[in-house]
Amino acid sequence: MELFNDYKNRYYRCIQNIINEIYNGKKYTKKDIRKILQDAYLEQEFVLVNEFVNGEFFEFEDEFAKLRIDSNIPIRLNDLEIAYLKMFVEDEEFNKVLDEEILTKLKQKLDKIDSLNYNQYWKRENIDKFGDNLDNLEFRNKIIILEKAILNNKFIKYSSKNRKGDVFEDKIAYPYKIEYSIKNNKYRLIVFCDDRAIKINIESITKVEIFEDKDFSLMDKSNLQDKKIKEFINNKKNIDKPIVLKIEDNKNTLDRCFNLFSAYDKRYYYDDNNLILNIYYHDFDEAEIVRDILSLGKSVIVLEPKKIRDKVVGRILRNFDR
Repeated sequence: MELFNDYKNRYYRCIQNIINEIYNGKKYTKKDIRKILQDAYLEQEFVLVNEFVNGEFFEFEDEFAKLRIDSNIPIRLNDLEIAYLKMFVEDEEFNKVLDEEILTKLKQKLDKIDSLNYNQYWKRENIDKFGDNLDNLEFRNKIIILEKAILNNKFIKYSSKNRKGDVFEDKIAYPYKIEYSIKNNKYRLIVFCDDRAIKINIESITKVEIFEDKDFSLMDKSNLQDKKIKEFINNKKNIDKPIVLKIEDNKNTLDRCFNLFSAYDKRYYYDDNNLILNIYYHDFDEAEIVRDILSLGKSVIVLEPKKIRDKVVGRILRNFDR
């Protein structure tokens, strides 16, 4: 068996994820790792599962797994993913939000790669005219500054003004991710600020700069604020407990789901002729996701988790009581 060939070995991605999560600070016991592997693959291959847990990659210290290598495992792209990336590099809209240096490097690396035909896969239709305008140089520069901060583990100093007119001046924050919502054509920034994770419409940011004195990768992780940031990074998504929706695909419900939840990582599959959509989300996304699920009406049923299902049901019952 070729252990580290991701085309021939179905354990590769699973082991890779576990190793990278342990490297980033997540705690796993031997029982945790064995259960993940057993749940993900065929039960008759338990012998191999047992070998993986008992020394191939991990040793156990105080019941928790410790890596035998002091490194994570970089994500490897397959040929289709590389061609897909080439397609985006050739797209004018995509180019507008990339730093020129990064764009040049990508073009050089992908020069001999055959691109996919962009128009064969989707068309841009019904773009919200009140959304973000990438032709605005000031707006594009804000995205590029934020990208640099995220890639280099730098903090930012920013000012913003929300819809109510409240002004926030010179806030120091750790930027985690930029996300894009197809539904309203908006770019949003997820930051850790004032001991909590928040989302900000990038349009509402009036000024932003990289805070050169604060580099998270070099900071003392014993500091309380830094520990909270590290905890947020390591537990950034409900990976083990995604929102699971059963979809009745009428009136373009599936298309609407992918539109509404465009900013989230998703998995979509069939189970006994039912359409199932898994949405991997942050805790602070809950209110927005519940609102979007309600907008889909009776064509969508929340299967898991119970707390999201209860919130959806609670909102429906409150509306009936009005």
